[in-house]
Amino acid sequence: MDAVIIIAQKGFQDHELDRVKEVFDKHKISYDIASPTGKECIGKYEGKVMPDKPLKYVETSDYRAIVVIGGPGTKDLGYIVEFNNLLQTAYENEQIIGAICSSPMHLANLGLLQGKKATVFPGTEELKAFKHGKVHHIEKNVVVDKNIITAKDEDAAYEFAEEIVKLSNASCTATP
Repeated sequence: MDAVIIIAQKGFQDHELDRVKEVFDKHKISYDIASPTGKECIGKYEGKVMPDKPLKYVETSDYRAIVVIGGPGTKDLGYIVEFNNLLQTAYENEQIIGAICSSPMHLANLGLLQGKKATVFPGTEELKAFKHGKVHHIEKNVVVDKNIITAKDEDAAYEFAEEIVKLSNASCTATP
């Protein structure tokens, strides 16, 4: 499997998810969708998604990329141990990590962006996390720093997904 896309149980950003899936489908990138409980998720715009699995069954070693979709409900993900452990393990294994909208805040809170360049939705809580996490905040739509791709908001979702594909394809060709 190429990627796991993580969404909040309630309040994920529907347009970001749809655009990322569209790009992955176009490039034949296989993916699973995971959520905290694995039960039906409701998006910010009332879109409904039935995830493939709950977070507790996601093994980072099964994926090349971990992608976190934003939205107002994403802030709750930071309180979930399995979510934080997945990000930490993916980081330690130098896997591709993609985070869009509010979700880069979680990478900052875990110390995974310290000294790195990244972008985030410019909300008060998100910018505070970046400052506290010693992140080099770059005010661009999409920022790539080695294996970490961050994006500002839904308008950047296509470019964000294309960068994940590019990095994913590069990691495939680099592997013997």
